[in-house]
Amino acid sequence: MVIAYGNHDRPADLDLLASLSSVHPIHVYAVPGVWHHPAGLGAVAVVPWLTGLAPTWQRGKSTATLRAMEQVALGILLDKLGAELQAAPGEHLFLGHCMLEGAIPGAGQPEQAGKEFVVRLGDLAQVPAAAF
Repeated sequence: MVIAYGNHDRPADLDLLASLSSVHPIHVYAVPGVWHHPAGLGAVAVVPWLTGLAPTWQRGKSTATLRAMEQVALGILLDKLGAELQAAPGEHLFLGHCMLEGAIPGAGQPEQAGKEFVVRLGDLAQVPAAAF
């Protein structure tokens, strides 16, 4: 089982799950990474909820500038995950807790202008996955 942290999870909220004894281990991702099936049957690129990838020294910049920096950082991240996924044998999947561009948050999910990290559908094309 592979789990990605979401926007309602606080740090360490889900870490306990990884310590549970089970037939199939539970893998919890608080940072982006790739989980590889132990028998080489596939791999999962995992992207938990991202709150911002722009370097902290750039804080204080306009929201538009930060968004542009985040898009560059996202491209670098997805390229890295995509390359690792491509090199893995078996099926390739993508698991992400993301705010897609153009999405309208549901009840209890107000958009926090400048605080949510927006992913465009085209960005996901950088990850060679059979399912998202």
